[in-house]
Amino acid sequence: MIRFLEEYDVERIYEIYKYYIINTSITFEIEVPTLKEFRDRVNTISSIYPFIVYEVDNIVQGYAYATQYMERTACKWSVVSSIYLDELYQNKGVGKRLYKKLIDILKQQNFIMLYALITSANRFSLKFHENFGFTHIATMQNLGYKHGGWYDLSYYSYQLQEIDSTPEEIINITNIKRKIFP
Repeated sequence: MIRFLEEYDVERIYEIYKYYIINTSITFEIEVPTLKEFRDRVNTISSIYPFIVYEVDNIVQGYAYATQYMERTACKWSVVSSIYLDELYQNKGVGKRLYKKLIDILKQQNFIMLYALITSANRFSLKFHENFGFTHIATMQNLGYKHGGWYDLSYYSYQLQEIDSTPEEIINITNIKRKIFP
């Protein structure tokens, strides 16, 4: 089941994310944040942007969210997505379902562009985004160093809406939550 993140989910998604920090170069985060730091980060994001979870038997097995691309008003119609799955739920269609729902929500909020920033260590995600319809637009070479190696960062884009001369205002996630999961 896909639903919006609740406060009681934060510890579980923290555990999922912590695995990626410690064991992979998929995220460039090196130091595991404290649970409080992570909770504050999640609460800030989820107060404006969609933050959804995939739950099986009352246990969150993955999550996806979008956040601000850049702190400039002119860029407010563009967001960056992130998705993390429990390692046992990879390659089972969970990511695709989460992304479909995330994209649907972002469209309802009037966002125009969705970006994914993917490290070269995450070959599965590069392919996943290409298959999902994202377009590779740039690669920053040797951007991050982690676990003894240098990694590129690839930028992918996905157009959510037609581009008009004057975009509609962004609708805060709290104003549309009930419409999405009644």
